[in-house]
Amino acid sequence: FSNAAFQNAVFKALAQTASQTAAVTLTTYSGSTSIGSKSVTGTVTAPAASTFTCLDPVNIGGVQNIKITKGASNLTHSLRYVFRNKESYLLGASGSGVSDASMDWNIDSSFYPLITDAVEDDCKLILTTYYKADASSTPIQVRTPVEKSFKLKVVNSNPVFENFTYKDINSKSRNLTGSDSIFISGYSNIQASVSVDNRAKAKNSAQMKSYTLQIGSQTNSVPYSDTKNVNVAVNKVLSGDVTMIAYDSRGLSAKVTKKAVLKEYKPISITRLELERQNGVDVQTKLIMDVYLWDESFGAAENSIVSCSYKYKKSSEGNEEWISGTTKIAKTDFEYVEKDDVYHLEKLILGDDEGGFALANSYDVEVSISDKLESPKAVASIDSGYPGLYLKRNDNSEGEVG
Repeated sequence: FSNAAFQNAVFKALAQTASQTAAVTLTTYSGSTSIGSKSVTGTVTAPAASTFTCLDPVNIGGVQNIKITKGASNLTHSLRYVFRNKESYLLGASGSGVSDASMDWNIDSSFYPLITDAVEDDCKLILTTYYKADASSTPIQVRTPVEKSFKLKVVNSNPVFENFTYKDINSKSRNLTGSDSIFISGYSNIQASVSVDNRAKAKNSAQMKSYTLQIGSQTNSVPYSDTKNVNVAVNKVLSGDVTMIAYDSRGLSAKVTKKAVLKEYKPISITRLELERQNGVDVQTKLIMDVYLWDESFGAAENSIVSCSYKYKKSSEGNEEWISGTTKIAKTDFEYVEKDDVYHLEKLILGDDEGGFALANSYDVEVSISDKLESPKAVASIDSGYPGLYLKRNDNSEGEVG
C-alpha cells in the first residue's frame, strides 16, 4: 500500500474531502480457483490541510509576514492573494505547491491605484495544500483551501493643501469693520477662495473631490476644480475660526485654519416703552423708553444710536393712517444708566395737539430706533385724557380752589 500509484489513487478518491469510507477485500486462491474471501471496511482520512498565520492589519508599503504550518511533512502548498480586481500567487502556482514554511510579502505602492475610494479594504490570502507521491506524480489537492483576510490600509496619503484667502462680502459689515479679518457676529458673510495656484493636490493615486468651508459650527461645501478658482461662502457667521478643508476620493483631508477677530455685536433693542399724559389727563405727553445698545467699536466705526423717531394714530380707528411725529429725538437725549446697562430717555413729544395729544382720543404710538446695523420698532398706547373727576389746585388770595 505504500507505492506511489496506490497513494495517488487514494488521494484522488478522497477528492479534497476530509475522509471517505473504504473497503479492503482479501481473496484466497488455490491455483486459479477462488476458495474464499474476507472484506474489511473502514475510513480513510486525509491529512490535515496546511494552515497559516498572518499580520492584520498591514499598511501599503509595509511587510506581511506569513507563517505556514504543514498538515504533514510530505505536503506542499501554494499561496495566492486576492485584492479587489488584482490577484497573484505568492508561493507556488495553480495546481503546483512548494514546501516553503514562511515568507515576507512586501506590499508595494502598486496597490495604491487599486484603492482610490477608501482608506482600507480586505485582502484575502488563500493557501492550497497538495500531495505528490513522487517526482513523476501530478500534485493532488488535499482538502479545501484555507482562507484568511486582513485589512490592507492606505497611509501617508492625505492631500497636500497649504493656503486660501477669505473676505467679508457683506458690504455693510465690511464698511463698519474696515477689514476682511474682522467679523461681526451674525452679520458678516464670509467668502473663502482657493486659487488654481493654491489648489489641493491628491497623493498616491487618489483624486481631489471637494472643499468645505467651516466657520465655527457652520459649513458649506463645493466641488473641487484644478482649472479655475473655487469660491465658497458661509453667511451670518458666528465664529472667527475660519477653516478650509480639502477632501479626496478616499475621504482623506487636509485643512488650513485662519483666525479672524469676531465682534460679538448684539442688536439694539427697546427694552421699555411707556407714554404718560401729564397728571394722567393733560395733553402734554411724555415718552419714556429704555434701550439696549452694544456701544463698542466695529473696527472702523463706533456703534451708536443713529436715529430715533415716532409716528402715531388714533387707537379707535383701525384704518387710520400713521402720522409722523414732529418732535426731534437726538442721541444726546439718551442717558446711560450703568446699573441697568441701558440708555434711558424721558422726553415730551407732540402729536395732533399743539401741546401734545388731544384729550378726547387714545393713540397708538410706534417708536423706531436705529444703530449702525438694526432698526427695531415697538408700540405703546396713550389713553384719552378725560377723567371721571379731576381737581386742580389754583392758589389765589382768597384761598379758593378752582
